[in-house]
Amino acid sequence: MGVQALDVAGLPPSFAASLSLAALRFQRPVGPLPDEVHRIMQHRDPLLVSTFSPVEAGNAVVAGGSIDQGILTLTHGTSQCTLRTRDVLATDSPGVWMLPEEAASAEGGYWVAERDVIDAVLRLSTNVESMDLVLCGRRWWGRSEYLRELELLRERVTAGQAGAFTTSVLSRSQAPSILLQPARPSVDVEPDIAPLHRALVEVDGEGWRPRLTLREAVMFGLALQHAPSGEQI
Repeated sequence: MGVQALDVAGLPPSFAASLSLAALRFQRPVGPLPDEVHRIMQHRDPLLVSTFSPVEAGNAVVAGGSIDQGILTLTHGTSQCTLRTRDVLATDSPGVWMLPEEAASAEGGYWVAERDVIDAVLRLSTNVESMDLVLCGRRWWGRSEYLRELELLRERVTAGQAGAFTTSVLSRSQAPSILLQPARPSVDVEPDIAPLHRALVEVDGEGWRPRLTLREAVMFGLALQHAPSGEQI
């Protein structure tokens, strides 16, 4: 049996568009789309969308959940996989996940890029099993570490906008510092991502290895923040 189509109609339009575009780039079938989702996709990647033909969604994997509460679900037949996301940084979908300036007020986080969330969703949706999984980054970033990365990228954005982008701007802090982390307070239990890793190993052998670094996630988020309002869809 081939890979099932993906039904994204129950997701916020901006994120539904991001997930659908990623699916199409991997030649994954996608079911009929709400008009708003199709419009956003066409705005972001008109060439890819020009070749899109929706498939029958009768036996599709249905993506839904309560995104405002960090809950994503994948349902196929009687099986439902629940993903409890946390500390997701927006890379493509404004108004759905946290933007860099919003994340700056947090004490810290197990930050993960939206694009890595999308990658995990697409992989898990190829064989939906009833599971309850935590989805977040693999390490804790304290507030000072996060702000260091954010300030570095803010400086680069400002320099670029002012036409003052020089090699000296690029030479600062090429790699984030890696520090020994103290034990987290017991009131903030470290998230258990081992079940997510095992589930992804079962899917394709790769497990949970987010591809985007924190710096890359913040960079994409800043691009969203600084895009003209008409581009933020």
